Amino acid sequence: MTRLILSAKLFVFNENNEVLVLRRSETHPTNPHCTDMPGGIIESHEYELAAALRELREETSLSVDEKLCELFFATTVQLPNGNSLSMLMYKIHLNSTPEVTISWEHESYEWCSIDDLLSREDLDQPERSGVEYAMKHDLFAV
Repeated sequence: MTRLILSAKLFVFNENNEVLVLRRSETHPTNPHCTDMPGGIIESHEYELAAALRELREETSLSVDEKLCELFFATTVQLPNGNSLSMLMYKIHLNSTPEVTISWEHESYEWCSIDDLLSREDLDQPERSGVEYAMKHDLFAV
């Protein structure tokens, strides 16, 4: 039987309009050593943005004001195992570049331009589609 997996990602921009990008660790259960954005699975008891904010805290130690977050893209894709993944993507623009402390799920982080993010071959297709959509419609403008 196939199942629907719900996830939420948060694109965090600093004052230079650079986005926070994580690199999955060797022990990450899916796609080790690949580019990742903060976020993850939405648990049954939480709403979508709450899940993205929880994952951001767990993965980076950052806490942000949910009132400043904005949904910019949603997509559903078929996974190789037959399941479906629905992903909601949010964005937030900060007035600084906060210090990040990453969890075991990731081995490194960096702040980079959207063009640099799009140039990465290991960026998952749902996130790539979201970024391309946002760029086409100028949704990352401050």
